[in-house]
Amino acid sequence: GYVAAPVLLAAWLRGRPLLVQEQNAYAGLTNRVLSRLASRIHLAFPEAQDWVPAQRAVVSGNPTRRVLREADPKSRRDARATFDLPDDARVVLVMGGSLGSAAINGAVEHNLETLLRGDDVHVVWQTGERYHDDIVNEVNEHPRLQVVEYIDQMGMAYAAADLVVCRAGALTCSELMVTGTPAVLVPSPNVTADHQTKNAQSLEQAGAAVLLPEPELDERLDAVVPDLLGDPERLTQMADAARERARPDAAETIARDVLTLADHYRQN
Repeated sequence: GYVAAPVLLAAWLRGRPLLVQEQNAYAGLTNRVLSRLASRIHLAFPEAQDWVPAQRAVVSGNPTRRVLREADPKSRRDARATFDLPDDARVVLVMGGSLGSAAINGAVEHNLETLLRGDDVHVVWQTGERYHDDIVNEVNEHPRLQVVEYIDQMGMAYAAADLVVCRAGALTCSELMVTGTPAVLVPSPNVTADHQTKNAQSLEQAGAAVLLPEPELDERLDAVVPDLLGDPERLTQMADAARERARPDAAETIARDVLTLADHYRQN
């Protein structure tokens, strides 16, 4: 982000090597400018290569938590037991981040009856701290609905889910890829340069997700989610496509490059 610019410019003026890491599919202004001075540019999405000097760029992915990278795809039964979900359920995980998303929460509340249609469909709805109490008070209890403020065990949550409905932030997308989780991505319109839409487009074009713009969310959610849940073959294809885009060794790759650049600087 822009707060890094003065530090990196000062380092460059003193002859230090620079390494830039861009987390989104669309490179931000600071990274676009500083990448011209960088010895190495690490990208999370291949589309970002259009905005930086390609000869010094490498698509290494975003670092993700070890608990997600090392999750066993065969642990679905344990994951579902964690959330008290049946082994044979079709599970939708809804999440809007730690604070929550008013748009996602509103659309889920409006379409909840349709989303729960089917005796084997379960919804785990992470509302965020800001909205939890109001939603609990407004939504009728349902045996196949769990409304939670926050989820600590995200590795288990991804493993339990057949489908996730969420925003398209850089790290969320990276977690979806490394866990091989199909998603309906609802980009936030309140971010710089609409970069979440670029992230979502990248995953959709790879076949790993469906992009659902926020203005269409309330109208289309009740069709998109049931359609995907009713097509297990497509969900499998989406999961495979997500894993193909994953870069589980991102942290190690970037750290190794940092050390290499530092060693080269010290030796010269």
